[in-house]
Amino acid sequence: MRPGASRCNGVAVEVELRVELGDEEKARSLLEAVRPDDETAPPGLLIEEAVDAGDLVVRVSACADPRRIGSVRNTVDEVLEFTYAALRAIERAGAAGINPQRRPAGAHGGQGGGR
Repeated sequence: MRPGASRCNGVAVEVELRVELGDEEKARSLLEAVRPDDETAPPGLLIEEAVDAGDLVVRVSACADPRRIGSVRNTVDEVLEFTYAALRAIERAGAAGINPQRRPAGAHGGQGGGR
């Protein structure tokens, strides 16, 4: 039984999205792009992400309460929108010869230096 299901006495709805990239680096970039939304998830909604064999896996689950099912659907829609936008940005960066993994010095989260 999944962790989310145990909170619901075995009754839960769960959606698993797998973005088959076959590329560990792209999958991790995508994971970082999607992850911040987790902090605003409604109570009773569980969002789990992982990189598995170069693919991004996102699971959204909640108790099978009609009010929660709508939250699951909305969250899945948001994850798909963010995923699509992030994939397009990664593809465009690659087409422009930019490495989306490398952040310029002074960029958010960067440590700078390194020259």
